[in-house]
Amino acid sequence: TSSSSPTFSSSSSSSSSPTSSSSPTASPSTPAQPNTSDFAASVSHCLLCGFFFGFHVHEKAVLTCLIPMSVAAVDSPTHARRFLRLSMAGTWALFPLLFRPEEYFLKVLITGTYLAVAYGLLRKLHGGLGGGGGENGKSENGKSEN
Repeated sequence: TSSSSPTFSSSSSSSSSPTSSSSPTASPSTPAQPNTSDFAASVSHCLLCGFFFGFHVHEKAVLTCLIPMSVAAVDSPTHARRFLRLSMAGTWALFPLLFRPEEYFLKVLITGTYLAVAYGLLRKLHGGLGGGGGENGKSENGKSEN
């Protein structure tokens, strides 16, 4: 009657220390230090799922996903690329709120300016965002971005 679940007994193993690494709750895949960037990205992804599968989706509801992703974008170039994509989609979702024909130029100008400034600042912060280099994944100076 062997089982694969851990067994706990108070037999002759009383000499083991309470800080032993053989704790039944420890997992080898658990990180030693929490990572705020991954936490913010995880919160953003959960909120994005709630936005996608929500009963009533409103244009401004995508902002709940963008705020935590903007925190993660500061820490990682990967999160920065994801933030820019999500930010573009979120901005595009807000376009129907400016519906008059005379507002078209204004919304395109504001969106283009915002994306150019956000991209420039994130690229400056991370020293390049990678992933979109020249041919064969190489940057302008010929070095691989991978």
